[in-house]
Amino acid sequence: MSFLKCISILFFITSPILSQTSLLNITVRSSEDTIFINYDIYGGYTQESYLVECEVSRDGGASFNILPRLPQGDVGYGIKNGDDKKIWWEPLKEGIELVGDKFIFRLKLSVLGSSPNVEFVQLKGSTFNLGDEFQDGYFDEKPLLSVKIDDFEISKFEITNTQFSSFLKSYGSDKVKNGEYEDEMMIYENDKGLKYLQRTWNPSVGYENFPVVGVTWYGAMEFCKYFHYRLPTEAEWEYAAKELGKKIKYGNGSDIANPREINFNYNKSNDSTLNNTLSTISGTQQSVGAYPPNILGIFQMSGNVWEWCLDWYESAHNPEKTVNPTGPWLGKYKVIRGGSFNNSAQAVRNTERSFLAPHRYAKDDGFRVARSFPVQMVQEEVK
Repeated sequence: MSFLKCISILFFITSPILSQTSLLNITVRSSEDTIFINYDIYGGYTQESYLVECEVSRDGGASFNILPRLPQGDVGYGIKNGDDKKIWWEPLKEGIELVGDKFIFRLKLSVLGSSPNVEFVQLKGSTFNLGDEFQDGYFDEKPLLSVKIDDFEISKFEITNTQFSSFLKSYGSDKVKNGEYEDEMMIYENDKGLKYLQRTWNPSVGYENFPVVGVTWYGAMEFCKYFHYRLPTEAEWEYAAKELGKKIKYGNGSDIANPREINFNYNKSNDSTLNNTLSTISGTQQSVGAYPPNILGIFQMSGNVWEWCLDWYESAHNPEKTVNPTGPWLGKYKVIRGGSFNNSAQAVRNTERSFLAPHRYAKDDGFRVARSFPVQMVQEEVK
C-alpha cells in the first residue's frame, strides 16, 4: 500500500530572477513511495545555470518547513534551460510521511552570483599548514609550512563580467590611468567575457553572471584599488580553499574530484581519487554560482577559472615567512590558483600553484577579491 493517502499536491512557484525566465508545465505524480515532478525552464539564456530548490508545506502554504534532503534529478545547482526536467523524491527514506490534504510543494528558481555588488564571506584567521599535505603534488608546493593568517574577508564568488564591466564604465578607461602601473592594459575581449562595442565594454550576451576572463593582473589590481579591496594573498587563498586550513584536497571540501561539484576537465584526469561513475565534462567556464559552495559558502575555488593572487611567484615556499606571507618583493610572474574548466583533477587541487606574467591574460583566468576585516561574529570551525 502506498504511503500517500488523500494527499493534495499543488505548486506555488517563485522566480526571484529575471522576469523573462519562468517555470512552466509543472506536473506531479506519485508511484509507490516516490514523488515525481516534471517541469520546464522557459526563457533566459541557454548557457545560464540555475539553482532549483524544492520546499514542502504541510499546512496549506502557511509555512514551508519540509526541505527534502535527498531529491534527485534536475534539482540543486547547475540546472540549465530546457524542457522535461525531472525530480524524484522518496520522503520515507528521510522519515517523512505525507498523509493529509494540505501539502503544497514549492519550486524556487534563482541565479546565484547575479548581484551587481561583491558579496563577502568573513573568515577567522588561524594557523594552518600551507602546502601539500597529501604528498602527491609538485615541487613548488613544498616545503609544508605552518603559517599564521589574520582575519579577513574573501568574495563569495569570482568577479563577474557584469561587475567588471560596471567598473570599467565608472573608471572611464581600459588601461590603468595612473600610479606604478600606468598605461598597462586591464582587459581583452573574449567571446564569453567582455566585448568592446561603441566605445564601451559590455558582457557578451548571456554571460553576464560568468567570471570575467581576459583580465590581466593589472586589471584585477585596479578593480581592487578602485573599490578599496585587494587581491587575496596566496596563503589566504589556500586557507579559504581548505575551509579554514583543514586537510582537504579540493575546494569543494572533499578529497574526491566530482565533476558534478567541480568544473574541471574530466577527460584529462587520471586520478584514483576521481569518482569514475561520473562523466560530466563542462568544456567551458560556467556562471559563478553554477556549482555548490564549500562549507564556508565560497563558490568554485577549485575549477571554473584560474584566479589571480597578490603574490609574485617563487618556486618554493619561503620558511622565513610564516605570518601573513605575501611572496617575494619582486618577480617576473604572478601566482594564479584554483585551476580551470580546462584542467585535470590534479590541477584543481587546493595546493596546485601556477603563474602568469601580470600583463598576460587567458580565456580561463579571472579573479576574486579580499579585504582585511576585524571579524566580530566569527564562523565556528566545522569539525
